[in-house]
Amino acid sequence: MCSLTGKSVLPSELEKCAITGKRGLRELMAQSDVSGRYAIAAQAFRSPVSGLTGLADEGARCTWLQQLALKSELGRCTLTNRVVAKIHLNTDGQLAILADLLDGRVPVATHSPELIPILRGLDKDFADLTRVDAVRSPGGVVAVCGELRTSGWFGEKVRYIGALLKEGARPKLLNNGVLGSRGRDSEFVVEDTLEFG
Repeated sequence: MCSLTGKSVLPSELEKCAITGKRGLRELMAQSDVSGRYAIAAQAFRSPVSGLTGLADEGARCTWLQQLALKSELGRCTLTNRVVAKIHLNTDGQLAILADLLDGRVPVATHSPELIPILRGLDKDFADLTRVDAVRSPGGVVAVCGELRTSGWFGEKVRYIGALLKEGARPKLLNNGVLGSRGRDSEFVVEDTLEFG
């Protein structure tokens, strides 16, 4: 019997869901391109990276895309400690768009002054924020590069803070961020790792 339709069918027409254990008609099941195993459709996904089908236990959510991708297609961003599709990581293992923002090299970055009060309200590390440049992902996550200006005995100091922000009714900073400065070649140098609530 097919547990998906309730109909009596030949045993040779059934497959067992590798996730739930339910037996259902093969034609109603999704087959993994990775392992060849079958699962009910609700326990399968199509990777936005490769287009391959995977089962729930073969994937994880890409923070940047906000979609499931195959585990083999994912890596961990060294700036944010978030899981990201490898196609979005640079050779240093950094979310490429965030690294480029921090280096000041993103021509498509949008000056986003509307994010200043939001970021200041989310974490004390953004208190001295004077400028925000941002790039939005297709999944509703924003890569943020904030400019911090502080005055001291030796004049004004400019530092940059990088983070990922999940937009929505209740914006949220995701995991870790970085704080640092730009060297003579404009390349961002990490001085501190920040942890957000």
